[in-house]
Amino acid sequence: MLKDKIGLKDKRVDKMLFARNLVDTDIYYSPIVAWLFFLVVMLAIAHGLVFQLAFSKYFPLLLLYILGGYTVCAFLNNSFALTQDALIVINPNFPFRQVKTYPLSDIRKITIDKSKWKWHFAFCIFGSNYIAIQTADDTKKYFCVGLELDAYDENLTEKTMDSFQDNLKGKGIQTVFKLDKH
Repeated sequence: MLKDKIGLKDKRVDKMLFARNLVDTDIYYSPIVAWLFFLVVMLAIAHGLVFQLAFSKYFPLLLLYILGGYTVCAFLNNSFALTQDALIVINPNFPFRQVKTYPLSDIRKITIDKSKWKWHFAFCIFGSNYIAIQTADDTKKYFCVGLELDAYDENLTEKTMDSFQDNLKGKGIQTVFKLDKH
């Protein structure tokens, strides 16, 4: 069976890694463009309401909604890269732009799960996947709503949560995969 993948990428992630001289990496993208696509579709479906809001005194509310949606989505879209000896978390989205590197030797456990909260649906954000990275010092949670489970027939990104988990296990990282239980 041939898998159909749209293969969305985020070139900003590539540029951020290249600037740090990290070129031989496995990148697991969580692109914000997926949210933009769903937002445009939802606004097109509700085009009558959007048209009325755009030409009324409530136009600032429409702008606040879109700005709020971008802010939430920008925070929730972290991409990941794996090298021979490190896991790199990349968020290329303003104002949360960051690159955080975890040496694989420092990682005790990685949990791949989904948030139980669904409030982000109001902003056309339909996923709530996250990666929790546990080290000796603490545990950090990074959301990656654009990185999906392998749907076996179509996905927005070429690499999925399933392939990410397999790659982590192949590198000897203890991985707890809780997405199958939801």
